[in-house]
Amino acid sequence: MTPTARPSPSPTQSLTPNRDALIAELRASRDRVADLYRTLPPDALDVRVYDDGAQWTAKQVLAHLITIERTMPLLWKALLAGTSAASSAEFDLERFNRAQPAKLDPLTIDELLARFDDVRAASIDRVAALGEDDLEHIGVHPFLGEGTLERFVAWAWVHADGHLADVRGVVAGVERDVRTVSARLPSPSRVGRINAATPSATAARRARTETPAPDAAHRPASSSGSVG
Repeated sequence: MTPTARPSPSPTQSLTPNRDALIAELRASRDRVADLYRTLPPDALDVRVYDDGAQWTAKQVLAHLITIERTMPLLWKALLAGTSAASSAEFDLERFNRAQPAKLDPLTIDELLARFDDVRAASIDRVAALGEDDLEHIGVHPFLGEGTLERFVAWAWVHADGHLADVRGVVAGVERDVRTVSARLPSPSRVGRINAATPSATAARRARTETPAPDAAHRPASSSGSVG
């Protein structure tokens, strides 16, 4: 069963108390993303993870993490400045999620991981430049609502971890299905025995061609003279 896109966590959830802890979590999350995608078999990258919305594959989930993370430092800056961009009702998240990840479809998984590393590094640099008081600043997120900047920063890894869990779950389910089907098939050695005991179509046709018809086999040879 393919999951639907997971809901966003509550922006009022308390996750980490200070800037250094946030940076440590962001780095650990970066490593979890890399670890998962570097161990996925190539076929798993094309497995569809979500049935609704943009219907991302496992590879497109990584592209989504890149495109959404790219916006985060800009959003945090807007939240601190109290600009209207942070709470704009005109932001179409569904349209963004459909259009932006698809632009990265031509990239290889290594190129995507390099992109994710770059955008996460930008997020970490932005957090490192924040003061502790900045983290308690209250703002309005475009789709998470009101909360502190600390909690919106923490959402970067909460969001990524949620998608990683969905990818793992769907890929594991597909692998279980493949193993189940494989277990029902005869083993290669048994297939060989079956094939050896079963005449091929070519051999069967040759046997029919080379075997004389019964009436021809028992018909006496005709004499050269006429019968009086």
